[in-house]
Amino acid sequence: MPVFHTKTIESILEPVSKQVAQLVILHEEGADGNALPPLDAPIGVVQKAVANLQKVGEETVQESSDLLLKRDMPPALDMVQVASESLGKAAMLISADPFSVEGREILIKGARGILQGTSDLLLAFDQGEVRKLIKQVRAVLDYIGLADQVIRMEDVVTFLKSLSPSLTRVGQAVRARGEELTSLVHRDLLIGALERAINLSPQLISGLKLFVNTAPDDANRAQAAEQRDLAQVNMQDELREVIRVLQLVHYDVHGWEPISLAELKRLNQNLDEQMVDAKRWIADTNASPGGEGERRAREAAQTAAQLGQAAGAAGAPLVAAAQKFGVETERLAGLRNQGVDAAGQKSQQLATLQSANEVEEKAKQAMEQGSAAARAYHKVRDNWQAAQQWLADSSAPSGAGSKAVGEVLEAGRSAGALMNAKDRAEMDRMAAQDVLDAAIKNQDAAKAKNAAAQLEPRVDALKNTMEEAAVAALATEFSDTSSALKALSNATYQPMSNPNRTQLFVAKAAIFAETSSRLAGLGRLAAPQVGTEKEIKEANKLSARLEEIAPAIVKAGRIVLQDPENKPAKEHFELLKEEWTQAVDKLAANLDSCADAGKLVRALELQMIEDQKDVKSHVSTNDVARVLPSAGNMARRAHRVLMVAKREAENSEDPVYVNNLKQAFNVLNTKVQPMIMSAKGYAQSQNPDSTSTLVNSGEDLIAAVSAVREAMEPPKEPDFPAPPSPPPAYGSGAHGASGPPQVPDDPNEGSAPPVPPEYEEEFPSDDSDADQDIYLPAKELFDEVNKWMAKGNSLIDAAKKMALLMAEMSRLVQEGGDKRELIRCAHEIVKYGQLVAKLSREISAKCTDKRIKNNMTGSSQNIETIATQFRILSTVKATMLNAKDVSDDEAAQAHEMLVHNAQNLMKYVKEVVREANAANIKIRADTGLTIKWIPKDQQVKQRRRKTRKSQPN
Repeated sequence: MPVFHTKTIESILEPVSKQVAQLVILHEEGADGNALPPLDAPIGVVQKAVANLQKVGEETVQESSDLLLKRDMPPALDMVQVASESLGKAAMLISADPFSVEGREILIKGARGILQGTSDLLLAFDQGEVRKLIKQVRAVLDYIGLADQVIRMEDVVTFLKSLSPSLTRVGQAVRARGEELTSLVHRDLLIGALERAINLSPQLISGLKLFVNTAPDDANRAQAAEQRDLAQVNMQDELREVIRVLQLVHYDVHGWEPISLAELKRLNQNLDEQMVDAKRWIADTNASPGGEGERRAREAAQTAAQLGQAAGAAGAPLVAAAQKFGVETERLAGLRNQGVDAAGQKSQQLATLQSANEVEEKAKQAMEQGSAAARAYHKVRDNWQAAQQWLADSSAPSGAGSKAVGEVLEAGRSAGALMNAKDRAEMDRMAAQDVLDAAIKNQDAAKAKNAAAQLEPRVDALKNTMEEAAVAALATEFSDTSSALKALSNATYQPMSNPNRTQLFVAKAAIFAETSSRLAGLGRLAAPQVGTEKEIKEANKLSARLEEIAPAIVKAGRIVLQDPENKPAKEHFELLKEEWTQAVDKLAANLDSCADAGKLVRALELQMIEDQKDVKSHVSTNDVARVLPSAGNMARRAHRVLMVAKREAENSEDPVYVNNLKQAFNVLNTKVQPMIMSAKGYAQSQNPDSTSTLVNSGEDLIAAVSAVREAMEPPKEPDFPAPPSPPPAYGSGAHGASGPPQVPDDPNEGSAPPVPPEYEEEFPSDDSDADQDIYLPAKELFDEVNKWMAKGNSLIDAAKKMALLMAEMSRLVQEGGDKRELIRCAHEIVKYGQLVAKLSREISAKCTDKRIKNNMTGSSQNIETIATQFRILSTVKATMLNAKDVSDDEAAQAHEMLVHNAQNLMKYVKEVVREANAANIKIRADTGLTIKWIPKDQQVKQRRRKTRKSQPN
């Protein structure tokens, strides 16, 4: 099937697909009984292009030493040649007989072969280029594997001199490949893994220095080896990820969600299949080294790790088990490669089998827990619209809508994991639905609707409450990320004269480990509430990095504690501290950028107000031990506000907004130091003057934070005065009661016609003729855009048309569908997709928020890329539709690729609509942008309120 994962392949396939589409349309014209025109000219153009492609392909095969290329490319060349000859034959038959049935059948077969053969040819060549690149990456990977053989300082120098230039060359080549990829997701995965591998090289070199400078008989030798091995394994894992992504040719968007059920199921199914082969290989002591079973075992280890990562926090044990299984697999493969007999393999064979069983056990747990987490996440998302629709319709019966309300509220209760005890109790109260449950159980519709009316404001506020819980947790936990590490560092460098230095280190190490784990856990929990898919993935990676570095820091610190004069140990400890600090700062910045800056500052402001209350309360009793921590918290939170304000200013291109924010920033910046100094003054002397200074500096600090928040908030619409009262009716007072003179009707003058309501396009009803995998994503997009009035919003109008056309496509792709209509419909979808991308770029160009602008730019590029691929795949599908000479596997594969592409397209359009709406408030009124965002539910709510007011109590 066609692949188009690079810009080069896509640029060659697109014009070929357009030519093939024209041939398919001509075929359908003939099927309708029309005479076909002479095809010598258009087919001659195709044959000429094919001849050039064949020539280049044959030269490549002759010059290449790649055996796989020599194997894969000739069949593709043959397919293109046969297809070209078929087109020539079809042209001859149709020239002789414009109604030739045989000519039409050969024409469609040749068109299909041209498209498939060209794709196979391009893929074979591209895979050859990828293998060259992988060979370079694998050379670096293998060289890093020699790190455990470095035992002298001279070896470290040699290792570094060899590694650095190789890593630089590989980095340049991989980055170039990343620019060639059509998928931004693949590009981010590839470059991200490469950068992490490169950034780990200083840690590896530092670990090597630590190891070679630790004497063999030193008690810390084993821990030094662990430090070296940790960096070595992490760097190798990232390079393996580079190799994995380089080999990807397809991309499927699994949705903007932290845990994808579809992805979990797909990976788990792959793992089950691979593990069957892997266990068969483990049991076979005579298995050939490097054979299929060995390859499947390695794939099983890799898939298990991917499944663990996809399951989020629930998959951490599986990731560890997968790594262990990978190690055991390599050991067993090594024995067999050495020719060790069955008896010699027995012990390792058992260990590998036990490791495989552990992977299966942990995979089952990861699936159960990960799926439960995904379902909890989906409850709000999947039931939100149904809940709102049911609440909006006063006449709707109890049933699915009321159940949706219950699901939303239940999901709200699960948000308590992010809250303190007070907020958790409030969430439980908000999510209480006992009256509704009882009414539904007793089938009392009137009581159910009355209960729903009481619940409506809770449901409306639920999403905001969950987001606010995440923001409040961010404000609380990330206001002080350095104290635990500083305390651990101080304990590490305690003088030898301190008799309790070991106990102090153990205590501080435990606090640091707990802090690191808590920050990492919060990163995973909070990101799904406030971030996009990309930001969620980044938060997960940074959280994993924190959990990974924290134990290494403790072990490195213990080496320094036991050997304070070990300079390499100190350098390694400081390096790890710096890496941890950078990771936690990046995580905080990532989460801060996800969250609404105004809401985050407001959360910090509220916490500072509570701190100020504590200060006032405890200064009244001169309780210095309680005053100082609260005062310190205020200063730290104010510093966090400064960091948020700085990032917000850097993120904006609105000069007025930035200027206002900078002014507020400067004022706040002058208030932090007086707060610190007043706290120190109070600590030294508790008197009325120091008390007053401390309290006043706290009030000033809070006022400055409030000013920063107000600078971040969107401008409020001015309050206009109420309209004047209408004059008294004619005939009252001095005018008398006779009324005004009657004006005679003008028969030629008609009254102005009423303004017609906006035409409501209805989404076609579901039926058995529609392909559900295409129909449902189209319905989701339609429901998303149907929240807004299409009048005055060309983006919404274009997206709605795409959804309706895709619903039509869901019927055309079924057997018996019309090839010509399928191609026409696909072209219309692509046309509106390009319009959506164009409008999205116009909106993003005028958006002053750089983060939103970048997201919209990426989404626009994805829409254009996927739309082009959709047109190609639709053409392939058209060539196979109702064809008798196409295998079931071929047809199924073509259909699956088209379905996935359609799903991706709908999801990206839905995402760009949401981003465009978010960008709306970041666009200045003087830009001239005329797109209007008018929610439909405002009218619905107004009608509902009127209905309720008119009903008797």
